[in-house]
Amino acid sequence: MTSIKAPLLPLPNVVFFPKTALPLYVDTPSYGRMIRDCAMKGLPVVICMAYVIDLPPDQRGLARQQLRPAMIGSLGIPYILEEYPGGAMKVLVKGLTRARLLSPSQNLPYPVYNVEVLTGPNSDVGNLDGQLTHINNILEAWVTMNVPNSEEREAFFTGLESTEHIANYVSMLLIRDFEIRQTLLETDSLLDRIHLLGALLRDGIPLKEDREVVGAIKEFETLERLTRAAN
Repeated sequence: MTSIKAPLLPLPNVVFFPKTALPLYVDTPSYGRMIRDCAMKGLPVVICMAYVIDLPPDQRGLARQQLRPAMIGSLGIPYILEEYPGGAMKVLVKGLTRARLLSPSQNLPYPVYNVEVLTGPNSDVGNLDGQLTHINNILEAWVTMNVPNSEEREAFFTGLESTEHIANYVSMLLIRDFEIRQTLLETDSLLDRIHLLGALLRDGIPLKEDREVVGAIKEFETLERLTRAAN
């Protein structure tokens, strides 16, 4: 197991995938300091989806809610594109690899965690039965509809280096349900990830996730957690 220390940036409703790029607007002073420190030294941050938890009345201080990060996120290198008066900044984070949170290392001036660096999903995609072509066509159609500049579109498609790259962008950009995005990130098999995407997006463009498939995935995860708890 390879473990490192990395600052933690928890983001509600954001699931960050390796080999993708994530634009951010950062205006929180502590996170701004984190981004500056990492950008100056070329060090990664770990970005995890944050679940917003309502605190019970007896635990409320100044805050009524707290953020609970998912245990698996992605490491990425931040690049500061523009800084504004008052300390806010425009940032682009380029994804490296998945990471699992192990334990907190420090809280101030910003949270740092011990994290396990995870390998990419199993690259054996086997027999995809045309599903890779299907999701690739969906991605091309989506980008064409949303990026009017032909040079920007060409640059995006030229940068797609692998099957995992395509699957990660489809997962991050086209899947609207954040819990399902997180499930896709945690799926170790690239073949399984592509099969899930094919089932979720089987109707193609215009995009409409198959709600029965979404429901089945969530029900399975709930039962799996209950089974683990019982054992």
